[in-house]
Amino acid sequence: MISLPSFAVESTGKTVFPSRQTAPALKLHAGQVIEGRVLKPLSSGIFLVSVSGKHIRVTSDIPLPKNAVLSMMVSREKGQAAFRLMDIQSPGVHTLNPGAIRGALAQNLWGNLAAFLAGDTDLSGDKSKLFSLLDQLSRITMAQPGAHGMKSFVQNAGLSWENKLFQALSAGKATPESMAKLMAGDLKGLLSKILTDSNESATALKGLYNALENTQLLNLHAGQEAAKLFVPVPLQFQDGTWGLAQILFFLPSYYEDDVSRQKKDSEKKVTCSVTLVMTLSCLGTVQAELKLTEMTLQGKFQVDQRNTLEKIETQLPLLTQMLESRGIEVDGFDCHLSAASDLKTDLITEMISQEGSSVCFVA
Repeated sequence: MISLPSFAVESTGKTVFPSRQTAPALKLHAGQVIEGRVLKPLSSGIFLVSVSGKHIRVTSDIPLPKNAVLSMMVSREKGQAAFRLMDIQSPGVHTLNPGAIRGALAQNLWGNLAAFLAGDTDLSGDKSKLFSLLDQLSRITMAQPGAHGMKSFVQNAGLSWENKLFQALSAGKATPESMAKLMAGDLKGLLSKILTDSNESATALKGLYNALENTQLLNLHAGQEAAKLFVPVPLQFQDGTWGLAQILFFLPSYYEDDVSRQKKDSEKKVTCSVTLVMTLSCLGTVQAELKLTEMTLQGKFQVDQRNTLEKIETQLPLLTQMLESRGIEVDGFDCHLSAASDLKTDLITEMISQEGSSVCFVA
């Protein structure tokens, strides 16, 4: 058991009362996303939850099914470690777990995993291939800016692994050699192979695998219902530091104005848009929203640092000139200084209409 304070935390009308027990403290840090499994109910409203090998007794008015998996983010409150419940996944039910995606984004699991592998003095085999693939993926969108680089990234970033596997098997030409090559070139495919072959816990590997799988589920449902596509893009800069971009694509749709409403569907203007968010150590948070209607582009930039605002404004004429040289008409770029709290830092909320209860577990 671990030591639990006697106060309760309330959120969305739900209250969780930790019970008082003692044991060695868990080694956790703020922002870390971990999983807990409900072991069993102990009595009415009291549950035993396993977190990183430690057992926590929790008194809760929220039903916690036996063997349910809880996704929780670690925060800090008055010197105590607090678990904020992000998702409950019932046993035997494979549902979308937003917490797995948020955890990967908060920790930049791509960069963390690459750093972990880089520190392995005996890196070989599939782990060596994984390190090389992460390095390639983190540089591809900057080495090949534009649609070609983004397409190459998505094809190899693990977001379409099952489709690639299906195509290979359907072609009837799958051999051990060809399958090994296919797996080595796909992030999710390679992670699945290492996790299957490995006897170690491989927490970082499993965390990234789960994040990729849940991103696929998110895109499957939101892509069909809301015509949106979410892509997290790890970035490795020239000095070796890592960053992370979140890109939300709004898939093409018809734009109707007073004139186009009178036209046939085939004559209506097609519009698509994209939102990008990046948080960088020197530039702060940058949010860009771009909307393309036919060959006319509108753009809006929001930043939370004045020096970043000035840098972007200085480069906008050059960006406009470059776009116009490629046949794209620019209908204005706006750039604003906004409070950090007003900027979107989690684009998956744009794709989820309703999420599970937001409750804090305190440990």
